[in-house]
Amino acid sequence: MQAFIGLLTITYDFPGSNSLKDKRQILRSLLDRVRKQRYISISEVGLQNRIRSSVVAAAIVGPNKRTVERERTQIESLLCESPEAEAVEVVWEWL
Repeated sequence: MQAFIGLLTITYDFPGSNSLKDKRQILRSLLDRVRKQRYISISEVGLQNRIRSSVVAAAIVGPNKRTVERERTQIESLLCESPEAEAVEVVWEWL
């Protein structure tokens, strides 16, 4: 059996955040919304202690590249549409 794995990494800026609590609340809401709509593994993986920045990674697994790419496009749209969090860098890589 063959599986294809991709990693989507997004660096965020939170311009309206004045504390870690603010940032984490916005980030938790964003990640929960994505988890409800898509069954993926997603987590904050960097810049956890910065008030206005964060790095989030999502792992996407599928039976073929086309399925993974389609899922990536939908997940990326969900993650980049938040008005409270500005995606400043999006990186995609095959694992």
